[in-house]
Amino acid sequence: MRVLVTGGAGFIGNAVTAELLRHGYEVTVLDIAVPHVEHKGLNYINADVLDINVVRRVLIDYNIDSVIHLVGLPEVKKCQENPDLSFKLNTYSVQNVIEAMRLVACRKIIFASSATVYGNPDRNPVKETDLPNPTSIYGYHKFMGELVVRSYAKEYDIKGVILRLFNVFGGNPVRGKDVISVFLRKIKEKKPLTVYGPNKFRDFINVDEVAQIISASLLKMEEITCEDPVPIINVGSGEPLKIVEIANFIEKNVTDPIEIKIIDTEDDGTGFYADISKLVGLIRLKPKPSKTAVFEYIKSVLRSQQGEMKCDK
Repeated sequence: MRVLVTGGAGFIGNAVTAELLRHGYEVTVLDIAVPHVEHKGLNYINADVLDINVVRRVLIDYNIDSVIHLVGLPEVKKCQENPDLSFKLNTYSVQNVIEAMRLVACRKIIFASSATVYGNPDRNPVKETDLPNPTSIYGYHKFMGELVVRSYAKEYDIKGVILRLFNVFGGNPVRGKDVISVFLRKIKEKKPLTVYGPNKFRDFINVDEVAQIISASLLKMEEITCEDPVPIINVGSGEPLKIVEIANFIEKNVTDPIEIKIIDTEDDGTGFYADISKLVGLIRLKPKPSKTAVFEYIKSVLRSQQGEMKCDK
């Protein structure tokens, strides 16, 4: 199968590309950025996904069967400050890619959406049938991207899978924007770990497991779209983990003492986690619980940093 990964040079894109190549796919990456990791056998196109003529040409020249769309601006604050850029990357890029697909009769797409489309749900775990209620520009634009995919599926016979990603972490913490990467960088900088709300929690999933789920979704596309041409699937661990637990775990596993600052916030105790029954049922993969995945990752990073690990706890 010949797959185009738009945004394949990014955090999730690098992991997805490596996973696809391991499974023997012919992979083409279209991205304005340069990959941080070299992959043998990869076709790399340094171009803008917002140029529909470029996307159309790549689909034709590389005889693409399926598209994995990972382009986006996944930073809530940046999106809030620059809604025009957020719209271009989180919504218009979806429209551009899927319209190019329509023009060349490419019929399969996986869209990486976000759990932020749920907003601040009042119950847990969150199910795919719960009504979206975004509370940020990023969430709105991601939901609009979902609507684009669903509308093209209905009108132009395109099959797709919408994956609502929860809190993805992993890879190299030097570049990561997630709270775990931030904490690990603070350790190296010998700065305090700041926790905003002692009861605040999130649903964490490692980027390598996300890549496996995306690869499996592609493989099972025909099977999982037989009843719904565009199923929506939560991609999380299905279990919550408090941010303060992460800080405490790091503190117990490093040699030098660390200061943990806990700041009370109005939204303390908030958070939501995924109902992953649909993920397990359709894709037949069950991610590790948040605590297991996060703690294993932290240990592996600390082991790689000489002299900073106390012991294997």
